[in-house]
Amino acid sequence: MTASIGSWKIEVPMSDNINAIVEMVQDVRGKMRVTKVTASHSLKTSRGDFFASFTSSFVPEGEDETGLSRAEGRVAAILVSMEASLAAWRAARSENAVSAKEHREHEEALRHNTRIHLKRITNEK
Repeated sequence: MTASIGSWKIEVPMSDNINAIVEMVQDVRGKMRVTKVTASHSLKTSRGDFFASFTSSFVPEGEDETGLSRAEGRVAAILVSMEASLAAWRAARSENAVSAKEHREHEEALRHNTRIHLKRITNEK
């Protein structure tokens, strides 16, 4: 038997109490906190490969490491991912592996797409 909890699908033996399992999963999902976000970006060009990776941790001021909610974690992941991509493109530009025009166009498109994506995910419930 399959139980659905949001977008999660869980195979459950018939003998198990499905309601108890659903409640447990919902409880755990409600308590999940994102404490670290990692993003990396690799840019392959004819003049070489360029790689950047960022890791970001979140600790509220004056608190123990409680982390971010899942929604906040999604926003943090988008922001850290954008920074990793920009860093890889800057490295490629520094080595003249991409033109100033290519770099500028990519950065403008990336920032535009990031704004659109952030609007979309912040409107999700």
